[in-house]
Order: sequence, then C-alpha cells, then structure tokens
Amino acid sequence: MFKTRILKLSRSLLKLILPTIFKILIKLKLNRRVVNFLNDKSYKSNNLYNFTKNIKGMLVNEKIISLDVGAQGGFNSDNFFSDKYNTFFEDILVEPIKSEVKKLKNKKYVINKGLWSKKERKKLYILGNRLGSSSMYEPDKSNFDLHNIKEKNYKNFEVTKTVEIECDSINNLLSNLKINNLDYLKIDTQGAGFEILNGLGNYR
Repeated sequence: MFKTRILKLSRSLLKLILPTIFKILIKLKLNRRVVNFLNDKSYKSNNLYNFTKNIKGMLVNEKIISLDVGAQGGFNSDNFFSDKYNTFFEDILVEPIKSEVKKLKNKKYVINKGLWSKKERKKLYILGNRLGSSSMYEPDKSNFDLHNIKEKNYKNFEVTKTVEIECDSINNLLSNLKINNLDYLKIDTQGAGFEILNGLGNYR
C-alpha cells in the first residue's frame, strides 16, 4: 500500500517537473547543442571505418532502392553517410523546384513533383534566399528560436515567391516507375514529412 502511494506521488512529481526542465533546456538551447554534438560525432565516425567489402558481400549484384525526397544538390548531398557508399544505391530523386531539377543531370530517376499523401495540387512557398528551406508551409517566426535561427538571418526565411505544383503519393509514383520495393527513404521537406509518410501505401 505504502509502495503504491510512493509510486503515485513520484509520477505526479514527474508530471510537474519534466515540462519545467524541458522549458529550461529550450531556453538554454542545450537540447540543440546535444543534437549538434551527436551529429558531429556521427559524421566523424562515418570516415573512420570502411564497410565497402561487407556491403558488397551482402548485396552481391543488387542495389539499395532509395527515395530522396527534397533532393536539392543530389543524392546524399548532406553527407548523412560517406560518399564511398553512394555506388550501392539506386537513387530516385524527388525535387519540386524546376531550377534545381535541371542541376540533377545524368540521373535515371528524377521526379519534378511534390510529394503528399494523395494526388493534388499544392502551393509551394519558395525561399529565394535559402532554396533548400522552401516548403508547403510558410515559415513561422515564432518557432525560429527552437532552431537557433538568429534575428539577423530572418531574411533568409522570407517567402520570395509561391508556385502551384503537382503533388502525388510515394505509392503512386513508385508504382508508375514499376519499383517493387523501397529500402531507404530520406525526407527533407520542412514539415511535410507526416503527410508524405501517409502516402506510403504498399511501400510501408
């Protein structure tokens, strides 16, 4: 009986304390610093080891079917993993901005559309000063502090143009390309990830 009361009290205290701790972490930007620290360690570890032989042995003559949504700069342009592994991927690039699509030459699959949960036309907010941050959603200045964006850089997140683009789901696009399976999925769409994942369909 006493143990049950202690547990209930502990839970109640945690419910009160945790939100406060989280707010303090956000104010101190410690959460962002931890993420940046871990990212730095991750990038460095990518260059320490070479798993090329292991991967080649596992794949034999197959390729890893990958879908890169928001493919500005090309596949793995953010160096999420070392360039030495790029040859193991059959990449399908999705990029809604026409000027960026033109830069993706000599690629087998380049889709000049937006991705969404279903087929429809959507408004794309173009950020001319920072094209990679263009989105289906307008930037919300009230959340800039969460991403450690300084006020002097706010102009980089101003909408310079809006265009209407054709969107479709992952399920429809991959089916049309006669792609049977999806092994690797990277989404960099400034907030549209949930809608895109809702369109996975048979590729879930």
